[in-house]
Amino acid sequence: MDVMQDEVCESNRGDSLRWSAGVDPSRSHVAQWRAMNSAHCRIEYVLTMAVGELGLSLVEFSVLDILEEQVEGHLRMQDVALVAALTTGATTRLVSRLEDRGLLKRYLCETDRRGIFTELTPAGLALLQQARSVHDSALSRAFADPANVKAITDTALAITHSVATAT
Repeated sequence: MDVMQDEVCESNRGDSLRWSAGVDPSRSHVAQWRAMNSAHCRIEYVLTMAVGELGLSLVEFSVLDILEEQVEGHLRMQDVALVAALTTGATTRLVSRLEDRGLLKRYLCETDRRGIFTELTPAGLALLQQARSVHDSALSRAFADPANVKAITDTALAITHSVATAT
């Protein structure tokens, strides 16, 4: 029983787990995708926990972060949906939650009355500044993890090779 448990624990670390897509060499890209996706999930988990300490979800942080980086300081709602990878309905609910917390505000576009802009409030900017520090530190640590670096690098090389041989 202990041997079986050790094998499960070892495979959960990711460093000894084989991301095999079977014996078909034409499917090696599937194994590479699985390894990269696993690295992405591990990094996303670390970031979620980091910004969660400040009461934000990772999607909420991403929206605040992207909004602050805009030249004019705002985005149309459909662009917020694109950034957050959400449906328009889910974006409306997300922005409403952030607005209810005083972190964002919405207003009508002066040139297109159908357009609604979203921008940070001073409270949103203050929380973002705290969250950025925590987020960026966690991201640096995640990128320092050799398993994540290897999965991402191997996948990038495989994609580059695949593109080069396809053309």
